Amino acid sequence: MLLLALACTAPEDTGEPLDLMTLGQRGEQAVGYRTEELQTLDALGQERPVKLAHWYPSSDTSGSDAEYLGFKREDVWLDAAEVEGAPVVLFSHGHQGFLEASGFLMVHLASWGFHVVAMEHTGDTTFDDGDRDTEIYYQRMGDVSATLDHLGVSETVATGHSFGGYTLFALAGAGFDPAVLACPEDDPRHGLCDTMTEDKRALFEAGFRDERVKAIVPMAAGDADLFGAGVAEVEVPVLMMTGDCDHPPGGFADDLWAGFQGPEDVGLVIADGGHQSFTNFSGLLDDCEVLIEPEEGWTIIQGWTLAWVRYHLLDDEAMLPVLEGEVVWSEAASLR
Repeated sequence: MLLLALACTAPEDTGEPLDLMTLGQRGEQAVGYRTEELQTLDALGQERPVKLAHWYPSSDTSGSDAEYLGFKREDVWLDAAEVEGAPVVLFSHGHQGFLEASGFLMVHLASWGFHVVAMEHTGDTTFDDGDRDTEIYYQRMGDVSATLDHLGVSETVATGHSFGGYTLFALAGAGFDPAVLACPEDDPRHGLCDTMTEDKRALFEAGFRDERVKAIVPMAAGDADLFGAGVAEVEVPVLMMTGDCDHPPGGFADDLWAGFQGPEDVGLVIADGGHQSFTNFSGLLDDCEVLIEPEEGWTIIQGWTLAWVRYHLLDDEAMLPVLEGEVVWSEAASLR
């Protein structure tokens, strides 16, 4: 359990002190849920639908239970009335993922007063064939920017899992490795070069920085090797979460961290955490000898993410002892 006693201002800014017994436990707000679909154009003018899921604070518990991941959600209310003015947090799912893949975290943040929006990356969902092409690598960032346009918000903290972590790094300003974009025949990275054209290459060369993204939370980030040294161009604070089963010492995550870390960046490692420990499928799909219990891992992720978004969206300096490692959260959580 992430035990903590701090005084700070609540998300609704009532001026009343809020005693936090633990940031990892659910907040006091009821949570509403709804979906919608946008009709957008990608960076090259191709029509593109983008489905959105919203979790948000509500005072309305009179409606029906939301249903997703195949279950009724007795603690989430479908189409409930929304508390206006909640700060916005975004979520980008992984390769062949879906909107509610990390729903545990979305509900948690909404219960603490944040409006969380997940976008479905059309063509790269659970029901797609899994093949990667060049479009997947640039349309994702366009989905996020189109969502921000639709929401009309000027700043957000973005979270993402796996390929969603790649999406966040690009939105945060990471530059792509020119050697990768050259698409040498002997190194066709991850499908990036499958349908590459000069118009598409120009998009990657220009970059995908969206100034409305003020901080990011990549969880078990994938494909960040496409940036190479360009990852050092990230312009915003990063809370990089990894599991030591998914990314062992000396592996991909260590190289990534060494490439961009700045004074405001935080590297959080979850002991016995796997790739899916950051999703609702924790404990089910990872090939690890020992895996952290889902609830323990989720509590760590929930608490750290909440502290991060409170600091970067609410200027809540009471979160600094947490983010600077002065508070002992769990024996399973350590900082790089």
